[in-house]
Amino acid sequence: MSERELISTIDEFPPRDRHDADACSRWMNDYRADAKKDGITDEIMTFGIPLQGGITAVRAYVVVPAGYEFKKNGKLVRETRSLHTNALQKSNAWRRITGWSWAER
Repeated sequence: MSERELISTIDEFPPRDRHDADACSRWMNDYRADAKKDGITDEIMTFGIPLQGGITAVRAYVVVPAGYEFKKNGKLVRETRSLHTNALQKSNAWRRITGWSWAER
């Protein structure tokens, strides 16, 4: 798997989904712009023990509970029941994320 393989991201802020080799960097740029627009600072993400998953010789899937804490215009906000879902593919000795999504429950 090369560094330029397609990646997919899905999240709650525009443009919501990204599907290309630059999806992760575009997600970060989109996130920063959205956070700035909404007055979000001091972000902390936490991940729990996987709830669901599966592995084959070359692919894996995992769903983990996630938390997101931040300040919005100086006021503390906590999302404590989110889910982070990842699809991975084997590449040499590592598994690389090929797609992920974030959902607040």
